[in-house]
Amino acid sequence: MKFSYARRLGGSSLFAVALSIATVGAPAFAQDAEAPVASEAQGMPGIPAWGIEGGELQADPSVVYGQLENGMRYALKRNTQPVGEASMRLMIEVGMRDEADAEEGAAHFVEHMAFNGSTNIPEGELIPMLERLGLSFGADTNAETLPQHTMYKLDLPSVEDETVDTSLMILREIAGELTMAPEAVARERGILISEYQVRNTQGLRRHLGVVDDIMSDSRIAERGVAEPDKFEGISAETLRGFYHGYYRPDRATLVIVGDFDPAEMATRLAARFSDWDGTGEARERYVPGPAEIDGMKIATFSDPATPYLADLQRALPYSQPENTVAEFREQLLDILAARAINLRLAQLAKAENPSSLGGQATAQSLYDSVRTYGLYTLAIENRWEDALRDAEQQWRRAALYGFTQSELDDGLSALKSVFETGAAQSASARSSAIANELAIGSTQNAVRQSPEQTLALYQAVAPTITPELVHENFLAKWGDAPAYAQIASPAPLDQAEQAIAQVLEDSAAVALAKPEETVTAEFAYTDFGTRGTVVSDTRLDYFGIRAVRFANGVNLNLRKTDLEAGKIAVQVEVGSGMSALDTAPSGIQLLAQVIAGADDFGKHTSEEMQRILAGRQVGFGYNIGQQAIFMAASTTPGDLEMQMQLFAAQVTDTAFSEQAQRQYAGIAPIIATNLKADPLQRFSVGYPSILAGDDARFGLLDPQDLVDLSMADLKTIVGTQFASGAIDIALVGDIDEESAIAIVASTFGALDRPELASAEPAKVTFREDRGVRTIYHAGQADQGMISLSWPTDDNEDLKSTLTRELLSSLIGLRANEVLREELGATYTPNALSSASPVYEGYGHLTLFAPATPETMDQVSGAIRALMAEFVDAAPGEDAILRARQPILASYERSEGTNAAWAGVVADAQKKPVTLERRKNRADVLRSVTAADIRASAVQFLTGEPVEIRVIPQAEEEGGD
Repeated sequence: MKFSYARRLGGSSLFAVALSIATVGAPAFAQDAEAPVASEAQGMPGIPAWGIEGGELQADPSVVYGQLENGMRYALKRNTQPVGEASMRLMIEVGMRDEADAEEGAAHFVEHMAFNGSTNIPEGELIPMLERLGLSFGADTNAETLPQHTMYKLDLPSVEDETVDTSLMILREIAGELTMAPEAVARERGILISEYQVRNTQGLRRHLGVVDDIMSDSRIAERGVAEPDKFEGISAETLRGFYHGYYRPDRATLVIVGDFDPAEMATRLAARFSDWDGTGEARERYVPGPAEIDGMKIATFSDPATPYLADLQRALPYSQPENTVAEFREQLLDILAARAINLRLAQLAKAENPSSLGGQATAQSLYDSVRTYGLYTLAIENRWEDALRDAEQQWRRAALYGFTQSELDDGLSALKSVFETGAAQSASARSSAIANELAIGSTQNAVRQSPEQTLALYQAVAPTITPELVHENFLAKWGDAPAYAQIASPAPLDQAEQAIAQVLEDSAAVALAKPEETVTAEFAYTDFGTRGTVVSDTRLDYFGIRAVRFANGVNLNLRKTDLEAGKIAVQVEVGSGMSALDTAPSGIQLLAQVIAGADDFGKHTSEEMQRILAGRQVGFGYNIGQQAIFMAASTTPGDLEMQMQLFAAQVTDTAFSEQAQRQYAGIAPIIATNLKADPLQRFSVGYPSILAGDDARFGLLDPQDLVDLSMADLKTIVGTQFASGAIDIALVGDIDEESAIAIVASTFGALDRPELASAEPAKVTFREDRGVRTIYHAGQADQGMISLSWPTDDNEDLKSTLTRELLSSLIGLRANEVLREELGATYTPNALSSASPVYEGYGHLTLFAPATPETMDQVSGAIRALMAEFVDAAPGEDAILRARQPILASYERSEGTNAAWAGVVADAQKKPVTLERRKNRADVLRSVTAADIRASAVQFLTGEPVEIRVIPQAEEEGGD
């Protein structure tokens, strides 16, 4: 359960934005039919069953739209990805912006109460009911509250009658039968407060400041980070009033996508929901608009954890989609302009003497309240003036000169690839993704088209787009200058408004050059030498894996599947990763994640690579794992050759360049500061190293260590293994085996590789000091994390490994009951069992949870007590069922995606035992008994744990 915000500072790509615009349709109107089964729009624009009859776009004909007599909309679609499963979404058109002043926090509070008692489901019974069916709380059972809507999500592991009927019954209870018992409300308050404490980050607060400034009376900023006393003041009666005023059938949409018959499902949902009537009077929704800004509005934001950042914006009124061709064209024009500006910002960041670290431009609907157009830039160190100048001048350059033909060609190529790939892979779209699109679209009255329809629309519109049209649209939306500027900084700026205004004035006086056309270079990595010779070619019959070995020692493992049409999962594993090292610089894995995809190749800069790869479904970059250096991508049959050329070039000619070093040197202090300010992140990057006796191969001991790293460190570790490490390749999916072998033969098979000498991984031991380890964060004073970890074992014994996995799942269930529900002390306790596949004898069982400094003693004691329960007695069969069924369901799901098979297939030759483990894991898990679980607890949980506490850093304190 969560509340969320669209984060403009997030890393979402414009490709994702394009895909969203292309495939997320919009809702419809209600039909007047008395029967529950609704029409499928056949050749008519809009969605007549929902009353959306205007516009020009025809809805996806595979979706059945309908409306019950009480006004509740529904959308049903048969989809077999995954086979035998379904996703349900109950969308309620109410969010945080609808809360009156005396109701701050009510929307999110009601969402929590949906899982805490209703007319026919006693408090505490809903989650166990779903767990017995194989739904895991959080992963498969969840909800979200945004400013504009609340959505409940169930992802069903099967479409058997019991699972479907129970899930529909639960959603019906949420829709209109919540009881809001005062004692249940009181118990839930602590959980709500804990959740808000966890999510109260500087990034969210800065974003909410922008929202508050550019919207008129938005309420969103006030509701986004509600103070604890706001929750204390909300009564059960207040929540019931909010619930009955907004949870009404004519403001609800039920979406179900999965492997079922839509006509039968329509009958089922009608039987369950037709008797739902609103209670009392409906309440009006609250929709803010853009603030009236005369000239330029200047604002600041300061927080010790924030980087120096310049944010320029313009807000326009929001209107629901009109579902026309012209509107679709405008969306493409918005994307093309923002993409071009993003590439310009990236070029600035990679110059020899950059003035800023880059940034991002966006054009988006913000909470269905306003349309925003703007960009931000990150400053180098404290040079906010330079960052602001870069932002102002890039905005003004676009306004003065528009965009080049080469920028347009690049953007259209990228969009074409998105839409073509979406159409080619439409049969492989996941039910959960489609359900989310339909549910969100329902609140906007947008028409969702099929990927094939969207491709046809794009093909009709694209030839009409010119640079002049993109420029004209830019001026109409963005204008010639922003209306709002915010500077974020770690400390308040002196005479801020005057200083910011002066920088903007001086920058506006700078003459700007017209952007130049660019020529895209030819891809240089097409010849890797003489085609490799196959020396071994065998078939592993059980999984249908074809195992090929080339004369240079490269292993290729192929598994042809029909799981996802038009998709191929590629995984390349090189060397032995961190296990090949006796020691490593702290944080080296994080450095690889940050910079690998932005580094140059020897024959191409990263900017050239972006242009060359526009329109291709390929990727590059790498991660350093414990067992190997991993490269992974999802590609298409048509792009497989380029994908393998890219990965071969990554191995043979990664530059570890000076420009990447410059960029990293600028961003590393910002990452370090952000990590220090977030207790969860501080814990996540540090605890693996602490448990391994402060072994830096496992993580980041101190965020400040990032600042001292360099590309030379990366080259020493990655470059060495790229040059001489063993190579194992997995190709899984829609492949032609002979063609794939030929492609690998001409790339990796052609490389000159040395003879390999096997080496044992360095020894790892669990931390000997079992006292409390304290590390410090620079976030809010009421934030913290606590964990307790016990040493276990490696993963060599499959039954022991799975017994520990089941034990950790049981501990997680019990922690949720004790820490969350009974004590109300924490929002999200999590238990995990880690069993190393590479380090002999190494593993741990860890329970961690957010906690305020004041409650850590209580939480620590409660964790120790609940662990002792498992040592003292075997768990009950119902608890085992609730813990085991979601794991088995996750196994079933992983059988249905190419990516989930890639790691297993990659191991087919170097570690064939992995295949046996995959084959037997479900049966072995089913064989684990209550006695086995207790024996595991007695073996591993009786010693003293390592306790880690992440607490606020007082100015006078030292610490990690």
